[in-house]
Amino acid sequence: MDDLPAATAEAGRFGPSTPDVLLDILRDVEANPPDEYSLGVDARDRSPPNVLRWRLYVPVAQAVFGVLNVLLGVLAAQLTANLPRGARRNARLAIGVIGGSAYFLCLAAASPIQPFLRDGTLQSGVLSAWAPLTLPLIALLALLVLVRSRYR
Repeated sequence: MDDLPAATAEAGRFGPSTPDVLLDILRDVEANPPDEYSLGVDARDRSPPNVLRWRLYVPVAQAVFGVLNVLLGVLAAQLTANLPRGARRNARLAIGVIGGSAYFLCLAAASPIQPFLRDGTLQSGVLSAWAPLTLPLIALLALLVLVRSRYR
């Protein structure tokens, strides 16, 4: 492995970025903290632990968002059932696109990478992954209230 580029040698040491590998890297970083953290691709063993946790939890949080988005779609369908066809389609599309865009903007804003790059702050990776779900949860509750009040 001496004649391979650094990124290839690093991938050979830990393997591809699967959850098991990320856990191994996290355990390695926590057991042997580096002198200086790095976000470089060729230095995964020097990644900040909060970024590694964020990378572990984000896929799960996005799957939960997918389920919440389906529930939002069901509630939007119930809420817009009596609208004319074009308005119904546009309302459902707007709820889905605006909700999805807002979630991913919140996810990007909550990422622990920017604060680390800016001033070395190590904010919680777990909270950074799950906090953006508050927006679809609020939307889900709002639509649920609207649907319930409509059918009373």
